[in-house]
Amino acid sequence: MKQNTLSLKAHQSFSCPRTKIIRRRCSPPPHHCQYKATKWSRCNPEKGIERQLLLLKRFQPRSCPRIKIVDRRCFRIPKQKLAKLHRHCHYRSRNGHWSRCNRRTGKKHKVLYLKRHQSRHCPGRKVIWEKCKKVPKQKLAKLQRQCHYRSRRGHWSRCNRRTGKRRKILYLKRHQSRHCPGRKVIWRRCNKVPKQKLAKRQRHCHYRTRNGHWSRCNRRTGKKRKVLFLKPHQSKHCPGRKVIWRRCRKRRKVIWRRCRKSRKLARRRPHCQYSSPVPYWSRCHTKTGKESKLLFLKSHQPKDCPRRKVIWRNCAKHPRYKTTSSRLHCEYQVLAAPWSRCNRRTWIKKKTALLKLHQPWGCPIRKVFKKSCRKHPRHKTTASRLHCHYQVNAARWSRCNGRTGIKKKTVVLKPHQPWRCPRRKIIKKKCRRGW
Repeated sequence: MKQNTLSLKAHQSFSCPRTKIIRRRCSPPPHHCQYKATKWSRCNPEKGIERQLLLLKRFQPRSCPRIKIVDRRCFRIPKQKLAKLHRHCHYRSRNGHWSRCNRRTGKKHKVLYLKRHQSRHCPGRKVIWEKCKKVPKQKLAKLQRQCHYRSRRGHWSRCNRRTGKRRKILYLKRHQSRHCPGRKVIWRRCNKVPKQKLAKRQRHCHYRTRNGHWSRCNRRTGKKRKVLFLKPHQSKHCPGRKVIWRRCRKRRKVIWRRCRKSRKLARRRPHCQYSSPVPYWSRCHTKTGKESKLLFLKSHQPKDCPRRKVIWRNCAKHPRYKTTSSRLHCEYQVLAAPWSRCNRRTWIKKKTALLKLHQPWGCPIRKVFKKSCRKHPRHKTTASRLHCHYQVNAARWSRCNGRTGIKKKTVVLKPHQPWRCPRRKIIKKKCRRGW
C-alpha cells in the first residue's frame, strides 16, 4: 500500500478536516524487465542456500528495480566427499615465498593460490607448513662470509679507556641471503699515541674559561676547583672536561679587645638630644617590673652621639607601684559605640567604648557602660501623651460598613518621630448620608 497526505485549501468551512490521507495499492512491477545474470555464490553449509544477483540492463523503464536476488537450494556434501574433491584441486606452488622461521614453533609457512578452471568446492587459498632446516655452524659461517655490508657509511665511536677499543655498526646490502644478519658490529683497537705527543696536542685545546663558578674552599687542602668544558671544533685528543685547582686566599685575622674607660672621655661626652616617634611605652616586664621606650637621635647633633637610646622606668601596674584606673583621668569614645538590645530579664542595655588617643598607659583599652532601658514598666508612658505625626493624606478610606455606618483608614508614622509612638494607627469616621 502507498499513501499520500492532502492539505485543505483556503476559504473552506471549519467543519472540514485540515488534512486527509489517501491510500492506494501498489501496482505490480512489469514483467517485461530484462536483467543480466551473474555467477551463483558458494553454497552456505548451514542454510543450504546459494544466491545469484540479477542486474538491470540499459534502457529499461524506471519502475523496474535495479537489483534482484534469486535463491535456490544447494546439495549439502558430506565431509568425506569434500576431502576427496579437495585432493583434485591444483594450486600455484611456484609463486610466493616462504616466511622466516618461527623460533618458538620451529616452522615456516607459504600461501598458495588456486589455479583457473577448478571446481567450486576448492578453496581459493591454501596454507602449507614446513619444518625449518637446521643449518650446521660450519655452513653458516661459510654463508655469512659471503655477506656484503655497507662499510663506508657510519662513524667510529670514541675510544673506551677500559677496553682500549672502539666500534662501528655496518648495515646489510640489498639482495643478500637469508642467513645474513641485518647488522654487524666491528671492533678495532684505538691508536695509542705516546704521552709526549698527547701532551703537545692537548696544549692547543681551548676551553670555556668564563663559564662556571669556583667551588667552596676545602679546609683540609686549602684549595678550590673549577670545571671547564671544551669549545667546539677541537681535536679528538682533547678531553671533554678539564678541572683547575687554585689555592684559597688567606683571610686577615681580626682581633677584638675591650676599650678601657678613661675619665677624660667621660668628662668630654657631648650633650645629645633625642626624640621618640611613638609616645607609648612597651609592655611591663613581669620579672623586672620595668617598661622601655626607644629614642632616636635628632638632626644636627655631634658625631660621637649614638643614634639610638633605650630608656627604662618602673611600671605602674607592678604590685610595688600599682595604681588603680579610678585615680587616673581616662577618656573614652562613648558616642562612637552603639547601645545593645534591651535585656528583658534585667532591663539593662550595654555599650563597649574604646580608649581615646594620648591617654595615660594605666587606663584599660575598653570599658563597658550600662544603662536601664526605657521600656521598663516604671518608665512606661502611653503614646497619647506624646505628640506623634502620621501620614494621613497618603492613605485611602475603606468602603462604608452598612451595619455600623463607619469607614476606616490605616495611617503610617512619619520619619524622625519619638520611638514610643506606634508605627501604625487606625482612624474611624462616620459615613455621609445618601451613600
